[in-house]
Amino acid sequence: MVHKPKVVLLGESTVGKTSFASRVKHNSFVPDVDATIGCEFFSCEHITTDGTEFRFLIWDTAGQEVFRAFTPQFCRQTAVALLFYDLSDLNTATHLQEWITLSDPACDIVIVPSKSDLCIGNNALELTDLTDLTGDGRRLHHAKPISSKNNTGIKELLEQMSEISLSRVEEKDGRNSVIVVTTSTNVKKSSCC
Repeated sequence: MVHKPKVVLLGESTVGKTSFASRVKHNSFVPDVDATIGCEFFSCEHITTDGTEFRFLIWDTAGQEVFRAFTPQFCRQTAVALLFYDLSDLNTATHLQEWITLSDPACDIVIVPSKSDLCIGNNALELTDLTDLTGDGRRLHHAKPISSKNNTGIKELLEQMSEISLSRVEEKDGRNSVIVVTTSTNVKKSSCC
């Protein structure tokens, strides 16, 4: 059985959402990516260390404020929302709570500190208190810092996404109903390599 959880990438512009998407989709890093317009959709296959198969249905959303009115539509029926912030610029974390309110109220939230490659030594600006960000009793998870450029922490984040998705399925008595996804015909689909 292949699990197919819907995952949405959220956060301010330039925090590394599209770089993460490129890393898991093509196993590559593009230094100067264009800003995402609206939302891009793709799938990525992952097999956990215990052999469980996943095909993550990943929605990479735009971080610009002009597109935020559309974000809740892209977040419907999401199992996991990855909220990115840039470790080298804590200003990118100031709107995390706003991104949480735009996400599906039933999804799990994972806070993802990105761009760890820009933090040399002890210069990492990690947020320490994120416990009350949701305010609505949703499950909040913390990812280890990642670097899409150096491919650090990516596999661990995919494993964490897998664990969260499996726990959601187990809570629904083994039924995979939480991860049903509908797509429109104008959404471009591609597969992970």
